[in-house]
Amino acid sequence: MASCVGRVSIAVAARRRVDARETLAYPNRMHPSLVRTSVSACSLLLVVACSGSTSSTSGDGGTSGSSGSSGTSPARAQVVVSAKLAKGTSTEAECPDDGKVLAIGTFQPPAPVADGASANGGQVALSCRVATSGTGFDANANVQLTGSSPGALLFNGSPSASGTSTSGSLSLTVQGFTYASSSCVLTVDSTSGQGIAAGRYWLNVKCASATEQATKHVCDIQAQLRVENCAQE
Repeated sequence: MASCVGRVSIAVAARRRVDARETLAYPNRMHPSLVRTSVSACSLLLVVACSGSTSSTSGDGGTSGSSGSSGTSPARAQVVVSAKLAKGTSTEAECPDDGKVLAIGTFQPPAPVADGASANGGQVALSCRVATSGTGFDANANVQLTGSSPGALLFNGSPSASGTSTSGSLSLTVQGFTYASSSCVLTVDSTSGQGIAAGRYWLNVKCASATEQATKHVCDIQAQLRVENCAQE
């Protein structure tokens, strides 16, 4: 920009030397050519100054104002659940709740439901954690569904690096009945995309002989659980 101003100044000075002789014919006022020269010089200087300012702004790529707020909110935890009660080895009298289901979202096509979002006429509340521990993971999930058909699922386990375990625990509440077991088996079907990693898992859970807290009825729990964007610590 300095060199541009210098060239403009030189040009203006030259023009003034040429026109200075003409001022003798205008002793009491400025010659019109000098007025034009002054205006032209001012205009040129303004253009150069503005051009320099514009170039400086474009050099930042327009990002200087946005860099201070570049942080984005962390993704909300989300879940897909399909859990049902089954007779297993129990009789119909021992497991009168056979076939009752808690379902949130869909696995295929993938349609998880985020914490705080609506599902089945109610609202989903989800907290979950999947953290590395030794050669495997510590994993838990608390899924609550409100509304006219409320339900809940609480899961806790220590899956291996591949996601399997024989010592998980699960509690399932469906249609007002809560069945729980601490001897659940976790399995993974890798061909369908199931697996585990820090912050997420997709597992099959089967709990034989889960007991209903109030009625003491006994049913199996068969569940498929997928959680994502969970805490990792």
